[in-house]
Amino acid sequence: MIKTFGITEGNKIVDERLWHSNGQKTPEFKQEIQGKDLTRFKFKESSQYIKYGKHLAGYVDPKFFKSPRVLIMEVTRGNRYKLTSAFVEKELYNTPSIINVIHPQNNIEALLFLTGLLNSILLTWYHLKVHSKAQAKTSIPKILVREVRNLPFPKFDSEITSKVSSLAKKAIHSTTTDIEKISLEIDQLVYQLYDLTEEEIKVIETA
Repeated sequence: MIKTFGITEGNKIVDERLWHSNGQKTPEFKQEIQGKDLTRFKFKESSQYIKYGKHLAGYVDPKFFKSPRVLIMEVTRGNRYKLTSAFVEKELYNTPSIINVIHPQNNIEALLFLTGLLNSILLTWYHLKVHSKAQAKTSIPKILVREVRNLPFPKFDSEITSKVSSLAKKAIHSTTTDIEKISLEIDQLVYQLYDLTEEEIKVIETA
């Protein structure tokens, strides 16, 4: 920013948050969503806007904010479930505290399945066992973009994946109590999907 706008103007933009607003000042200002706005299966809309465009150092193609997508909170926290993801269709521009996943054909059912899978206890267990920053002691535990890319995703082409997709869609419109029940149903389907034995399931449930 300093290189583009100079020291004085660059510092002013940052210090006075000139590219941020509590309302849409001009069409360039886009509604923002942050990691704190995500919960498992759900998201809340922020009143914050950001002036988005190629003037930003972290500019990416707007398709990642306009397409149907799964948003994953970078920070991993929680009791039983550490990963937090939600399916979003609305145009919202997120901060780097969120990882975006889109589908090349905008397959909504596949994205809903992915939402359910990411929110499952099996993926939490895998994350804690495999990823370097999952149990960080001196920094904030998180999941990285490259780790999301390398998760063991199955193909979306079975009766089980369709059931997970349907349950994820149901969770979006459910209460917290119902989401807990739906999550347990999804957990059982995911175990079936990966053909886990009773002994393997026990290891995951008691970890």
